[in-house]
Amino acid sequence: MASALPGVAALVALLFTWMQVSQNTKEVRISEHGEVTNRLNSAVQNLASANPDIRLGGIYALDRIMQDSPRDEPAVVSILSAYMHKISPRNPQSKEPAISSDLKAAVSVMGDRPEGSRAGPLVNLENVDLHKLDADELVTLKAQTRINFRDARLTSVDLKDAKLGQIDFTGAAMERADLSGSELNETPFKKSDLPGSNMKNIQCVGSDFTGALLFDADLSGANFNPASDETGCKLTDVDLSYAKLTKARLLSVPLNGTNLSGANLAQADFTGSDLRDVNLGGTEQKAVLVGTKFSHADLRGANLQRLDLSSCDLEGADLRGAHLDGARLKGAKLDGARGVPAGHG
Repeated sequence: MASALPGVAALVALLFTWMQVSQNTKEVRISEHGEVTNRLNSAVQNLASANPDIRLGGIYALDRIMQDSPRDEPAVVSILSAYMHKISPRNPQSKEPAISSDLKAAVSVMGDRPEGSRAGPLVNLENVDLHKLDADELVTLKAQTRINFRDARLTSVDLKDAKLGQIDFTGAAMERADLSGSELNETPFKKSDLPGSNMKNIQCVGSDFTGALLFDADLSGANFNPASDETGCKLTDVDLSYAKLTKARLLSVPLNGTNLSGANLAQADFTGSDLRDVNLGGTEQKAVLVGTKFSHADLRGANLQRLDLSSCDLEGADLRGAHLDGARLKGAKLDGARGVPAGHG
C-alpha cells in the first residue's frame, strides 16, 4: 500500500499542473479577446475621423485584426460593409468617379479573405456606388491574386465602367446590379444571380458564367468575342430567358443547355457558337429573332418551335435534331445548313 503512495502523489501533482496550465491558457485567451476588442474599438474610432490618413489607418488596422484573429473576420467585414454604405451610397445621378483612397482600401481588405474561411455571404455591398472601380489596381495595392467576393451580397451595386478582371463573383447575389460598360477579363461568375442586371456594352474575355442566372438582364451590345489569341467566355447552362441581347456579339461561345426563351436576340451574332439543346422557342416564350446570325452555329437538339427565322442567317448551321415544329424558315439564309426539313433547303 505504501509503495502506491508515490504514484498517487505524482498523479495528483500532474493533475494540479494541468489545472494550472488550463487556467493560465484560459486567462491568456480572455486577455487576447480583450485586446482584440480594444483594437476593434480603436479602428472603428479611426474610421470616424475627418483625416483621410487616419481613416486609412483604421481600415488597415481592421485588416490586421482579421488576419491575426480569423474568428473576428465576420465582425471586420460587417464594419467595413457598413462604412462603405455610409461613405458611398449608390447615386444614379453621379457622374464623377466614386472611388476614394479609403474606399479602395476597404474593398481590397474585404476581398483579402481566405477562400472558404467562413461560410455564408459575409460581404454586403448592396446599393453601394463602386462605379469606375479598377480591380487590377486593388490587387496591386495588397499584392493579392484576386478579390474574393464569392457569395457576396451585391444587389443593386453600381459597378458601371469598372475593370473587374481580378474579382471572383462566384455565387454572388447581384440582382439589378449595374455593370454596364465594364471590362470582364477572366472574371468568374459561376452560379451567380444577376436577374434584371444592366450589362449593356460589357467587354468580356475568358469569363465563366456557367450556371448563372441572367433572367431579364440587359446585355445589349455586349461583346463576348475575344481576339484570336484570347480565351473565350463560357455561358453554358445559363438562364438568359427574357434577357436583352440586341446587337450582342457571341462568336464561338459555348451556350449549350442555355435557356434563351423570350430573349430579344435582334441583330445578335452567334456565328460559330455552340447552341446545342438551347431553348429559344415555345408557345408563349418565343425568342425575338430579327436579323440574328447563326451561321456555322451548332443548333443540334435546340428548341426552335414556332419561331420566325425568316430574317436569320443560318448558313452552314447544324440543325440536325433541332425542334422546328411550326418554325418559319422561308426567307432565311440556309446555304450549307444541315438538318433542314424537306422543302426548306
